[in-house]
Amino acid sequence: MKIKNTFLFASRAANLLPKLVSVSTTLFALLVSLAAQAETISVNFVGGGFFNGAPAPLSPTESAGVNPATHWNNLADNSALSSPGPGSGSAKNLLDDSGAATTAGISWVSDNTWSTPSIATDPNSRMMRGYLDNGSGDAITLTVSGLTYPAYDVYVYFSDDNTDPVNGTTGAYTLGSRTIYGRDPGAYYSGAFVQASGTSATDSNANGNYLVFSGVTGPSFTLTAALISFRAPVNALQIVNAPPQPPQITITPSVTISWPSNSGDFVLQASSSLGSDAIWSPVDVPLVVRGTNITATVEGTLRNRFFRLTRDSIIGI
Repeated sequence: MKIKNTFLFASRAANLLPKLVSVSTTLFALLVSLAAQAETISVNFVGGGFFNGAPAPLSPTESAGVNPATHWNNLADNSALSSPGPGSGSAKNLLDDSGAATTAGISWVSDNTWSTPSIATDPNSRMMRGYLDNGSGDAITLTVSGLTYPAYDVYVYFSDDNTDPVNGTTGAYTLGSRTIYGRDPGAYYSGAFVQASGTSATDSNANGNYLVFSGVTGPSFTLTAALISFRAPVNALQIVNAPPQPPQITITPSVTISWPSNSGDFVLQASSSLGSDAIWSPVDVPLVVRGTNITATVEGTLRNRFFRLTRDSIIGI
């Protein structure tokens, strides 16, 4: 599913008190049109080993994850229970949550695969049972390429078979210039997802079983998982398209429209009417970058005027 973004909003001339403003525009309506829900690419490292067995891969219709999604890509499947299990591999044309093939691909290098002895059979428990492992102490490296999302969030799931409640399993997970510490405090996944956000190995916020790198941009990224204590497993990944936020409108004698600068190449257009026969023209005003937003200021008029931000293709009105 390809998201098509068109943000439509309008101003209407209003008879406000002269004491307030002499010429003004007021917000009439705001319509945010998104052709589909945010796309998600989900990767399940099935894992497994001779000691704890292997979970069954997720079926296309099974939903799992903090961002519930179907059509998981089942990789690193060690159902054959070889020892220590295949630790490296690659895959192309990963499926998104609609089942459509994408241009994204992934490669990974780890020491081996492994699993927990959990016997729960629900999709989330199976997804959290098998994992890429640091059995020889080496960092796990995963590279994803071919992404087309302007911006996205990367969810990393971790849980292993260490039951030490004192030391637990602690890993340093790095994507780009950001490192988040995650600690599995000696318990198998038991039905609840807990976000880890540790800034150090001893930070209490490191406790959890998944972590999130938000606002990632670019067609590729590399994730490393380096063990601090015992292991730094990677059970699964989700790459969630982060669609742009609706534009913000400031009402004064002029109208100021702003939208996130990392949301892609939008074009601001205006029309005096709505409908299939509406004529949309580019708005010729300067675009100014303020912080993380792009802003455009349009002088108010005493007539109706409709605006839209559009990108890729236009959604019918």
